[in-house]
Amino acid sequence: MRRLVDMVRLHGIVLFAHLGVHEAEREAGQKIQIDVEMSADLEEAGRHDALASTIDYQKAYRLIETTVAASRCRLLEALALTLIDCLMEGFPVSRVTIRVKKPNVPFQGTVSAVEVELTRSR
Repeated sequence: MRRLVDMVRLHGIVLFAHLGVHEAEREAGQKIQIDVEMSADLEEAGRHDALASTIDYQKAYRLIETTVAASRCRLLEALALTLIDCLMEGFPVSRVTIRVKKPNVPFQGTVSAVEVELTRSR
């Protein structure tokens, strides 16, 4: 049995989200950045050059965009897990890694961004 190392990645997705622990932060919203890595068997897609045999990254992007727009999560962790659940339900993936980065943190200090990374496998 061959080891699965095939990946589809979407880097630097920038979306507007209404998330945060503080109500004012959720009301105003802010830009977040998302990176996604999805593991799947891409052998057939590579051999047959067929979109139906792979992860349609435009559909994955639209699912992420729609999910973020509808979300009112307080925590980055909750949003990341919601996105993983949606991607695992919507695509034939064996593993998903999501990084959600929030560049505008609402506290005093020198931090360019905060980021959460979650990975889930079936």
